[in-house]
Amino acid sequence: MRSVRCTALWLSSTIAMLSMTACSSPAIGGFSLTAAPTTVTITQGSTSYLTIASTGTGTQPVTSAVVLYNLPVGVTASPNAPTVTTGSQTVIALTADAASPVVNNQVQITGYAGLAANSVMVNIGVVAAP
Repeated sequence: MRSVRCTALWLSSTIAMLSMTACSSPAIGGFSLTAAPTTVTITQGSTSYLTIASTGTGTQPVTSAVVLYNLPVGVTASPNAPTVTTGSQTVIALTADAASPVVNNQVQITGYAGLAANSVMVNIGVVAAP
């Protein structure tokens, strides 16, 4: 459990009152995300896989919630709410339904940990089934 240190300041006068609290927590370090492969091709009606890895810059492990933005229409990600901890990776299955349009999207993958956020871009394309 992390400890949080807070300092409070309260000023009063006959005209105005000011109350302020400043909090800081010990640095937990930052993180960055990488994706492999950086280009994913999914055939209509099938599944491809994407690996998201996280590296940290601090001494404490950081777990981030991973969100995929701008997935092609008809493509679903599983798990739908993945997480990744620094020093590890998670595998996301990307499934295109048989009626997915043939398209190529730039997908932003963002990890959120508290107030910190980091992103990586991946090209995800859907191709026609043979």
